[in-house]
Amino acid sequence: MTTTKPELVPLKPCPFCGGEAKLCRVAKGGPFLVMCGEVVGCLWIGPCQVKPKTEPYRTRPAAVRAWNRRLTSRQGLARKEAYLSGERIEP
Repeated sequence: MTTTKPELVPLKPCPFCGGEAKLCRVAKGGPFLVMCGEVVGCLWIGPCQVKPKTEPYRTRPAAVRAWNRRLTSRQGLARKEAYLSGERIEP
């Protein structure tokens, strides 16, 4: 069995527009996040109208895992039902 180092795992495309995702660092030495598009000054530019991004993560592999995570329809429906019933939803 072969394994890929977490830092070498490629980013999946944006789940909304199919565009290229980018791994960014919030500040020098700060947390990582992944987004579709990029921030230039105070403007978020890119082709995607949804402008998705992950929460900031302490490590690059954690940010990549969060971005690459996709729910199946069944999982998404179960999470929605749990949310609507007032249950606490874990990310």
